[in-house]
Amino acid sequence: MMTNFTDVRASINLTTRAGELIENRTLIDKPESELVMGDNVIYNQTEVREFEFVLNAKDPSRTRLHFEGFRCVWDCELAAVEEVEVTGDAIPWSDPNSWPNGLVPVEGDDVEIPPGVWIEFDIEETPLLHFIEVNGRLSFKNDPETPVDRTIHAYIVFVRQGELLIGDEEEPYNGIATIKLYGEPTD
Repeated sequence: MMTNFTDVRASINLTTRAGELIENRTLIDKPESELVMGDNVIYNQTEVREFEFVLNAKDPSRTRLHFEGFRCVWDCELAAVEEVEVTGDAIPWSDPNSWPNGLVPVEGDDVEIPPGVWIEFDIEETPLLHFIEVNGRLSFKNDPETPVDRTIHAYIVFVRQGELLIGDEEEPYNGIATIKLYGEPTD
């Protein structure tokens, strides 16, 4: 069975009457002959948003399924963000005055680009940051005459309500821009 959904779902959990959680992706990780009721897969891409699952009677312990949809499975207690248009010029990442605590972000920091603020990433490389949340604008500084390679290191970069700009059609970025993600932190 296939059903589409218009809202983003990070996950849909199916459990059997006995409380067995059926993992997502079972529909594509098993041979067709082994599929039993509840095996499923979520295609959560914006243009697809489909949930496909198996309905059959091959496993009598799976005669009843409980469906539970989740919009978010990580850091879900996010407060609403006020939408504020970015106005004015970019302020440099490297300037301590660009940051609320008066310090350029250091290893392990959580970094937020607040609504209405435009930070220009003007250093060659960040230390390994914990989390970057972009609610304003973060752009890579571009020097067409002297290209500079720039790298952001972070466990997670979340462009939540803002923009991440690395050049544009009229002025493509001339250096090498790298955003190296390290996955969910272990701490």
